[in-house]
Amino acid sequence: MAKVIILFILVSIIGASGGTFGKVALQDFPPSIIVFLRFFLAAIILLPFVLREKITIIPGTFKNLAFAGTALTLNLLLFVSGLQYTSIIMSQLMFIPSALLVGLIGFLFLKEKISKNQIIGLILAILGMSILLYGSIKSQDILSLGKPIGNILVGIGVLFWSFYLVFSRKLSKVYSPIAIAFSNFLFAAIISLPFALWEFKSGHFLIAEVTTAGILAILGLTLISSIAFYLILQRLIKLTSAFIGSLTVYGVFLSVSILGPIFFSEKITLTFLVAAGLIIPGVLIATRSGKIQK
Repeated sequence: MAKVIILFILVSIIGASGGTFGKVALQDFPPSIIVFLRFFLAAIILLPFVLREKITIIPGTFKNLAFAGTALTLNLLLFVSGLQYTSIIMSQLMFIPSALLVGLIGFLFLKEKISKNQIIGLILAILGMSILLYGSIKSQDILSLGKPIGNILVGIGVLFWSFYLVFSRKLSKVYSPIAIAFSNFLFAAIISLPFALWEFKSGHFLIAEVTTAGILAILGLTLISSIAFYLILQRLIKLTSAFIGSLTVYGVFLSVSILGPIFFSEKITLTFLVAAGLIIPGVLIATRSGKIQK
């Protein structure tokens, strides 16, 4: 249990780095190039360790590896694209219902039961998300509630993140955390490559304009937000469940709520607090019966 708590805290703290580094990197790089560089470099760094473990693809699991890698890639492409138009605090609040979505995915695709608490929690979360979307339409303020397009992109990304957690749980039964992380990184690099090449050829990105801050942000995304975060997250999921992995968004939300105002002058508005007051209790009600699964 102590190991699970430590892993949970580490994921919660390190998870906040993705939005922070992403905001800085966006000043120099287009979203698709950020995703490609982040995961291509991460895959290269992990490759020697994967070769040393002599990891092979287990028959019948490639489809799940592909689904997990694709879901993660789409989540990150949408998240980084949306981050251009919204705050990191807002973007992270939108990830909190992922714990609910994991339960719904289990209900729809795995024929798992859905409880009365989950239905009540879903209603509260939908109300909260509706308030956020309405507020963003009215304010159009990137430093507070963000613009609708940014929040919609992040919201769709959250759906793919939930699918990623579910597939990761399946894979954790037969693969080590480093094997799953490497597979995720490899798929992300391959899928994002065509988009990155298009950005490069379109002239939207100029290498000469890249700053030291942008380079450091990419390195931070690679080493901290990718390698450290996903290895620890996969270890946590392996020891517990996709549900427990989804709950780390609470800790990440707390961290970005501190970092956003400090580093990016982001604002927490009354509308934001009202929406959070519906979403967070809603998810807590829906998931309070969740237990650590061995």
